Amino acid sequence: MGPHLTRFLFTSHGAGWPDPGQPVAVRADQVLLDEDTLDAMLAFEALRQGRHRCELALVAPAREASGPDAHEDQRYLMSAAAASGATFVRPGAGPVASVHRRRFAAPGRSLAAASPGCDGAGA
Repeated sequence: MGPHLTRFLFTSHGAGWPDPGQPVAVRADQVLLDEDTLDAMLAFEALRQGRHRCELALVAPAREASGPDAHEDQRYLMSAAAASGATFVRPGAGPVASVHRRRFAAPGRSLAAASPGCDGAGA
Protein backbone atom coordinates (compact mmCIF):
# COMPACT_ATOMS: atom_id res chain seq x y z
CA MET A 1 0.00 0.00 0.00
CA GLY A 2 1.45 3.39 -1.00
CA PRO A 3 1.76 6.47 1.19
CA HIS A 4 -1.48 8.26 1.91
CA LEU A 5 -2.33 11.85 0.96
CA THR A 6 -1.71 13.30 4.43
CA ARG A 7 1.83 11.92 4.57
CA PHE A 8 2.49 13.21 1.03
CA LEU A 9 1.29 16.74 1.91
CA PHE A 10 3.27 16.86 5.15
CA THR A 11 6.50 15.70 3.56
CA SER A 12 6.21 17.87 0.44
CA HIS A 13 4.81 21.03 2.08
CA GLY A 14 6.18 20.97 5.59
CA ALA A 15 9.05 19.83 7.72
CA GLY A 16 8.38 16.13 7.31
CA TRP A 17 6.20 13.76 9.25
CA PRO A 18 5.65 15.17 12.78
CA ASP A 19 6.28 13.24 15.97
CA PRO A 20 3.23 12.62 18.16
CA GLY A 21 2.40 15.67 20.28
CA GLN A 22 4.50 18.03 18.16
CA PRO A 23 3.04 20.99 16.24
CA VAL A 24 2.52 20.62 12.50
CA ALA A 25 3.90 23.28 10.15
CA VAL A 26 2.49 23.10 6.62
CA ARG A 27 3.24 25.63 3.89
CA ALA A 28 0.27 26.70 1.74
CA ASP A 29 0.84 26.77 -2.01
CA GLN A 30 -2.33 28.71 -2.76
CA VAL A 31 -4.35 31.13 -0.60
CA LEU A 32 -7.91 32.36 -1.19
CA LEU A 33 -9.22 35.53 0.45
CA ASP A 34 -12.59 37.23 0.15
CA GLU A 35 -14.41 39.98 2.02
CA ASP A 36 -15.26 37.55 4.81
CA THR A 37 -11.54 37.10 5.46
CA LEU A 38 -10.71 40.80 5.25
CA ASP A 39 -9.09 40.60 8.70
CA ALA A 40 -6.49 38.19 7.30
CA MET A 41 -5.50 40.77 4.68
CA LEU A 42 -5.26 43.47 7.37
CA ALA A 43 -3.07 41.18 9.50
CA PHE A 44 -0.80 40.45 6.52
CA GLU A 45 -0.37 44.18 5.94
CA ALA A 46 0.40 44.73 9.63
CA LEU A 47 3.27 42.22 9.38
CA ARG A 48 4.83 44.42 6.67
CA GLN A 49 5.94 41.41 4.66
CA GLY A 50 5.44 43.09 1.30
CA ARG A 51 4.64 40.51 -1.36
CA HIS A 52 3.17 37.12 -0.60
CA ARG A 53 5.42 34.05 -0.75
CA CYS A 54 2.99 31.43 -2.03
CA GLU A 55 2.46 30.34 -5.64
CA LEU A 56 -0.97 31.98 -5.85
CA ALA A 57 -2.88 34.42 -3.68
CA LEU A 58 -6.39 35.05 -4.97
CA VAL A 59 -8.48 37.95 -3.59
CA ALA A 60 -12.17 38.40 -4.43
CA PRO A 61 -14.92 40.78 -3.29
CA ALA A 62 -18.30 39.56 -2.06
CA ARG A 63 -20.92 38.81 -4.72
CA GLU A 64 -23.91 40.49 -3.08
CA ALA A 65 -22.08 43.66 -2.09
CA SER A 66 -23.96 46.93 -2.48
CA GLY A 67 -23.81 50.39 -0.98
CA PRO A 68 -20.97 52.80 -0.23
CA ASP A 69 -19.29 50.55 2.35
CA ALA A 70 -19.15 47.66 -0.11
CA HIS A 71 -17.54 49.87 -2.76
CA GLU A 72 -14.95 51.03 -0.22
CA ASP A 73 -14.20 47.41 0.77
CA GLN A 74 -13.74 46.47 -2.89
CA ARG A 75 -11.34 49.35 -3.47
CA TYR A 76 -9.34 48.33 -0.39
CA LEU A 77 -9.17 44.69 -1.53
CA MET A 78 -8.03 45.78 -5.00
CA SER A 79 -5.28 48.03 -3.64
CA ALA A 80 -4.16 45.46 -1.05
CA ALA A 81 -4.02 42.75 -3.72
CA ALA A 82 -1.93 44.98 -5.97
CA ALA A 83 0.44 45.88 -3.12
CA SER A 84 1.01 42.24 -2.13
CA GLY A 85 1.19 40.80 -5.64
CA ALA A 86 -2.06 38.88 -5.30
CA THR A 87 -4.47 38.24 -8.16
CA PHE A 88 -7.69 40.26 -7.82
CA VAL A 89 -10.91 38.69 -9.10
CA ARG A 90 -13.23 41.22 -10.69
CA PRO A 91 -16.63 41.74 -9.04
CA GLY A 92 -19.25 39.59 -10.72
CA ALA A 93 -16.87 36.77 -11.67
CA GLY A 94 -18.52 34.49 -9.12
CA PRO A 95 -17.56 33.06 -5.75
CA VAL A 96 -13.83 32.90 -5.13
CA ALA A 97 -14.03 29.12 -4.67
CA SER A 98 -15.60 28.68 -8.12
CA VAL A 99 -13.10 30.99 -9.80
CA HIS A 100 -10.25 29.09 -8.16
CA ARG A 101 -11.67 25.70 -9.13
CA ARG A 102 -12.24 26.75 -12.77
CA ARG A 103 -8.95 28.56 -13.41
CA PHE A 104 -6.27 27.93 -10.79
CA ALA A 105 -6.79 24.59 -9.00
CA ALA A 106 -3.90 22.14 -9.40
CA PRO A 107 -3.42 18.59 -8.09
CA GLY A 108 -0.92 18.19 -5.28
CA ARG A 109 -1.10 21.85 -4.21
CA SER A 110 -2.15 22.78 -0.69
CA LEU A 111 -4.89 25.39 -0.35
CA ALA A 112 -5.55 27.72 2.58
CA ALA A 113 -9.04 29.21 2.42
CA ALA A 114 -11.94 30.09 4.67
CA SER A 115 -14.51 30.55 1.92
CA PRO A 116 -17.45 28.14 1.68
CA GLY A 117 -17.12 25.80 -1.27
CA CYS A 118 -13.34 25.45 -1.05
CA ASP A 119 -13.51 22.03 0.53
CA GLY A 120 -13.50 20.35 -2.89
CA ALA A 121 -10.47 22.22 -4.23
CA GLY A 122 -6.76 21.78 -3.67
CA ALA A 123 -5.03 18.46 -3.14
